[in-house]
Amino acid sequence: MTDIVDELKWRGLIALSTDEDALRKAFADGPVTFYCGFDPTAPSLHMGNLVQLLTMRRIQDAGNLPLGLVGGATGLIGDPRPTSERTLNDPGTVADWVLRLRSQVERYLDFEGEHAARIVNNLDWTSGMSAISLLRDVGKYFRVNTMIAKEASPGGSTPTPASATPSSATRSSRGWTTWSSTAATAARCRPAGATSGATSPPVPS
Repeated sequence: MTDIVDELKWRGLIALSTDEDALRKAFADGPVTFYCGFDPTAPSLHMGNLVQLLTMRRIQDAGNLPLGLVGGATGLIGDPRPTSERTLNDPGTVADWVLRLRSQVERYLDFEGEHAARIVNNLDWTSGMSAISLLRDVGKYFRVNTMIAKEASPGGSTPTPASATPSSATRSSRGWTTWSSTAATAARCRPAGATSGATSPPVPS
């Protein structure tokens, strides 16, 4: 069978990897459980997400287990904007967009057989957390100076007082989502890229 890492590089689906040798070994030892996240900040995915979806399908076809993560929790916080405050959509709208994005992601994955895909929503395991729980159990791992040093929006703008807290909360929520997804499902890698909806800019890492 063709080396999946070489194939993805040949197709232009992999440009950078944290550790390419470790990734190749993990696939060789497989199957690998992996995930890719999509935030419902708009009613549809955009063309940039197609690369992620095709990458997920190729990795699945190579005998691995994909998780399509639709971020109902992070979607409630919204995306940062270069020149304005983030748009905070009401829970009903976000819930509707979760269903829409879920149906789009499902078209690209196979949900049958030994390597069946799964769709998960980070709101399912975060909705019961209180602000105190988040700060006590999760926030302690996020260094304030590190978050302050990072750009708050794709345009590199400094957050206003009104947007600084949501920006910090988004980083904590995304970090918690990554950790909890990995711990709960033994996910070992994540195809990265723009995770936002059709009308939103890519979220900085």
